[in-house]
Amino acid sequence: MNRRRRLRSWAFAGGVLLVIGLLILVVEPRPRPIDAQTLLARANGMTPLTLDANQVLYYRTTVFQRMNPEASEPPDPYHKPVLEHFSDTFVVEHWIRGGEIVQSRTIARDRRSGEVLYEFMRDGNRYGRYNVAQGYAIIGTYEPHQQEGIPPKTSTANSEEQGFLFPELTRLEGFEIKETIISPWGRPAWLVTARGAPPSAETLAAVEAAPPPFGRPYLADLDISHMEYAWLIDQESWRYVRFEERAITPSGPVLVERSESSPPEVLDLDTLPDSWLTFPLEEGIPTMQVRSISGSQMSFPRSVPLDEAIAAADFEVFLPDTTTLGPVHTSAYFKPEVVPEEVWRQHWRFDIQVAHEYGLALQVIYFPNQPRNGKALVVIEGSSDRLVPLMRETLPIWTESHAVPLTIGSQKVVGWVATGGVLSNPPERVVVMLEIQGTFLFVVGQSYSEGQVLDLVRTLHPVRP
Repeated sequence: MNRRRRLRSWAFAGGVLLVIGLLILVVEPRPRPIDAQTLLARANGMTPLTLDANQVLYYRTTVFQRMNPEASEPPDPYHKPVLEHFSDTFVVEHWIRGGEIVQSRTIARDRRSGEVLYEFMRDGNRYGRYNVAQGYAIIGTYEPHQQEGIPPKTSTANSEEQGFLFPELTRLEGFEIKETIISPWGRPAWLVTARGAPPSAETLAAVEAAPPPFGRPYLADLDISHMEYAWLIDQESWRYVRFEERAITPSGPVLVERSESSPPEVLDLDTLPDSWLTFPLEEGIPTMQVRSISGSQMSFPRSVPLDEAIAAADFEVFLPDTTTLGPVHTSAYFKPEVVPEEVWRQHWRFDIQVAHEYGLALQVIYFPNQPRNGKALVVIEGSSDRLVPLMRETLPIWTESHAVPLTIGSQKVVGWVATGGVLSNPPERVVVMLEIQGTFLFVVGQSYSEGQVLDLVRTLHPVRP
């Protein structure tokens, strides 16, 4: 009897030791890398997974980016609405087919509304791309000379492709492998941390105008001493499981960004619906077929005599009286031939500030003859019928706007003053937008006060001979 008890005791002890041994193997299956920075670099350049043509790699990444808690929609009518499209969290899904056939699909959706924010499809040399900021989808083909740099046949995903966006490692310090933990994937993972300096004033201002998924977390309202970063890296696959960025403030840490990826899944191609490469995913999205761009079509304008630009314009041209600025140097930029829409939309999201390069607007710049004072007045104008619809499909570079009644000559119009966002980046700018006699004007005052810009706008007058 005693012998049996001893055998049971030994068996029980042996079982406990076996379990402990297995736990040790699970929690610490391999020695730690030499240093944390090397580990992060290796994870970003992981060995790709090789799949055959009947397999598809799938994974998704959930991204949180802190938004401005006081954000409100600018009331002006010259931009695409911002807040109705975005919450602070979006989900990015990826499908990548293996073998020699290059096929892939990426879709980003707002987690709250389910709206598609971004979409990319690749099928051989055919591609499609869409984002909600642009407002339309593009379908085109890669020309032979564009094949370089196309994703390899093997299926991989570095940090950016996984949806993980974080600062350059060379800008950080204090890298440390904190510990090994069991990740949400149920497997051992390294927890790596680092710290960095708070963002610059220019960076804080720039992110105001770009909501997720096109910008960075909003930090301008925080008193930041420094930033802290944490990565969770799967020990088996060397893939990023999670990335977190926190702002350290006097009241404690504030989570400003968090990205978490699902474990990669290898799917059988037969299990996917035939529509997995259908583009665009949702009906009703304007879609444009594009063709190759010839050099003659995309020749950019050079400075031209102002009177020649005025004579060639197909809209009423208005210019300010700049005598209050003192002596000025004037430059005019205009391209009389409008570049076809199906051409410029291939590689350019409309931006009023460079619309003159595509024959969509006239740009006149006034530089006061005072060296290094940083001041400039820029008048951009064109047909309201042409420019206003394009403005309304574009996200604003400003965060605030207000209406101002103006009298131009004998006409009373409503002007809109726009400030904040990218306009706050040095040198600070004030924008005034208005429509008069079929012409839309976008007047930018660089290093001028709002009052000074409005006074100049009130001197606008038609200059057609």
